[in-house]
Amino acid sequence: MTPNRSPSITTTIQQPPNSNTIDPNVIPSSQNKLKIDFRAISIFSLFLFSGVANTLLVQLIYNNISFNPKSMLTNICIFLGYALLSLFKDPTKNINNNNNNTNININNNNINNTLNATTSPINSTTIQLGTSTINTKKQNFNHIKYILLALFDCLASLLTTIGQIAVGSGLFQVLFSSKIIFAAILTRFYLKSYVSPKKWISILTIFSGLCIAVFKISSHSVQNNDDTNNSYLYFGTFCVLFAAFVFSASHIFAESAIKAYDLRPYAFAAKYGTYSVIVCVFYILTVTFYNRKEWIEIPIEQTSSSDIKLVLFLFMILMITSVVRSSSMYTVLAEHGTVSMGVLYALQSIIVFFSSAFFLCDPNHPTKQNQCLSPPKLLGSIIVIFGVFMYNKANNLKQTQHIKI
Repeated sequence: MTPNRSPSITTTIQQPPNSNTIDPNVIPSSQNKLKIDFRAISIFSLFLFSGVANTLLVQLIYNNISFNPKSMLTNICIFLGYALLSLFKDPTKNINNNNNNTNININNNNINNTLNATTSPINSTTIQLGTSTINTKKQNFNHIKYILLALFDCLASLLTTIGQIAVGSGLFQVLFSSKIIFAAILTRFYLKSYVSPKKWISILTIFSGLCIAVFKISSHSVQNNDDTNNSYLYFGTFCVLFAAFVFSASHIFAESAIKAYDLRPYAFAAKYGTYSVIVCVFYILTVTFYNRKEWIEIPIEQTSSSDIKLVLFLFMILMITSVVRSSSMYTVLAEHGTVSMGVLYALQSIIVFFSSAFFLCDPNHPTKQNQCLSPPKLLGSIIVIFGVFMYNKANNLKQTQHIKI
């Protein structure tokens, strides 16, 4: 009996001499380029809108009912939005296939390649192209990694909420945008990705603008608040900065996992959100339940029924915007990388500056005065916007490789 043999595929590609044929599937036309640009702008807009909405919604919830930020009520609501992403179809492009295509450059007029593909029951593939052999084996991103990622992100999320309530949403966005510098450093040394000098200059420009706003706000607070308020402000600053570092590391890890394991961004975000919800539920049933009277019951008793209804409505809106947030975040992460997402965070902070000043500013409140606009904030905003334009220009100058047949 003749043994079963794997199918063999022989492909011959011939091109006439001096031919300038262009494959429309490889090199996009102007119409396709516009479509790609429109898609990127749409994703970036959703990322900015959902980020600003989530920040303001969390601030409004705690302004209306003074829950203890350590209760993690808003955090579990956000992670529920992430988990709900499993109900939606993922429109994200196949990143690995696109990356593989850009690394192929064929200049021969006559090409005769023999492609032998052999598949086995263990989902491994052996591909022979000419004299080169590539062995790939599908692997799963196991549950342990999801759990560890959820644990670290839940800790960072808790510190983020504590820090935001301590310093206010305006200053919080400035501090949290330090993710851009953490992301650039981790991208360079962990992912081994090249970051051009022009990108480094733009990143440092953005970070300098953020530092100007933070330094001036902190100095203003020192002169006008007592030592207790200053200590609370400094503690909140530390919480936000540490959370920014943890989230940057998490996003770098997620970016590498999505590409290495060929994961779909929506599926990854949904599983990550599910495990994060489990971690939050465990925390709420233990720590929050133990402190329920001080953290939840007393604040509710001191709140009017109309404010309670408003907060419940805000929780629902927060869950919906979190679905949009997770979809846009992991799409940006998969298609554009962590550093680009850090630049968007910086731009988001500028939008939150003006939104917080309009909705939440109170010059006579020890914490809410940080929401108000000031000359340092305006100067920092101008520098950040200039840095974002520099980064965008440097990103557009990046050389792309195409398949030439």
